[in-house]
Amino acid sequence: GASSDENEAKKVSQELEEFSKKNPSSFITPLAIYRHNQLNQDGAKLEAMFTKLDAPVKKGPIGAYLAKLIEDDKKIPVGKPIADFSQADPNGKMISLSSFKGKYVLVDFWASWCGPCRQENPNVVATYHKFKDKNFTVFGVSLDKAKDKWLEAVKADNLNWLHVSDLQGWQNAVAQQYGITSIPQNFLLDPQGKVVAKNLRGPALEAKLASIIK
Repeated sequence: GASSDENEAKKVSQELEEFSKKNPSSFITPLAIYRHNQLNQDGAKLEAMFTKLDAPVKKGPIGAYLAKLIEDDKKIPVGKPIADFSQADPNGKMISLSSFKGKYVLVDFWASWCGPCRQENPNVVATYHKFKDKNFTVFGVSLDKAKDKWLEAVKADNLNWLHVSDLQGWQNAVAQQYGITSIPQNFLLDPQGKVVAKNLRGPALEAKLASIIK
């Protein structure tokens, strides 16, 4: 069954949603919607809640931020192909996303300095080993600036898949292209290069792969 954490998150989500419905004119409501989105990472739901806000609230600072999140979310549309990119691996060799066509690939945005990313890495590693012989791999895009720290983290966390970075931190060209404003973030592509799912964490990643890779 669901853990107490998950139940707690569901309960909080419901309360935030109720609050949002009842208070479309409150400038606190965008904060409630933002928190709801942090818990659920559901772009369609975010947009549905946002559209119910009164116009002045939408235009307020947090409302405007939510509007940008919605816009960014559409840059990685579930069920559709995604724009290609190329970036350099640690040896300077350019690797393109399209070179993974024919495989399921998890594009993973992370950085050595990101605590939550490092905590999530063991889950990704476990899933990688479970499915790597079943036409699945991971493609890491790092928002690091220091090459040595990036490579140390790859080694320390046993991330034995392909990695790229332009060592520009948050200004990473690929992160900019896809509107990545927080990490960890990931998206799963099918062998045709279409987005199957986004932001799969912990057991959700393994469950999703188990349901599609037979």
